[in-house]
Amino acid sequence: SSSSSKYDPEILKAEIATAKSRVNKLKRDLACMKQELQHKEQGFETLREINLKVSNNPYGYKLHDAQAILNEVHSIRDAISSGEKEKQDLMQ
Repeated sequence: SSSSSKYDPEILKAEIATAKSRVNKLKRDLACMKQELQHKEQGFETLREINLKVSNNPYGYKLHDAQAILNEVHSIRDAISSGEKEKQDLMQ
């Protein structure tokens, strides 16, 4: 009896459907994590460029340079915020 229920087509179909659903969820999670990593890498690269610009200028930087840096930091923060919100939406 137990061996026949082990190979019951309906039970196997249900297990396959559950496994496919889990795989799809994991694929979505992976895509979300890759996107989050990409945003963080872009932010890191921007910060590296800013650091390079500031360290190469022995007199500091001018007002328009500081404003451009500040705008870029705000843009990065907004992108990260947007990515986090999208991640939360996908998780729900």
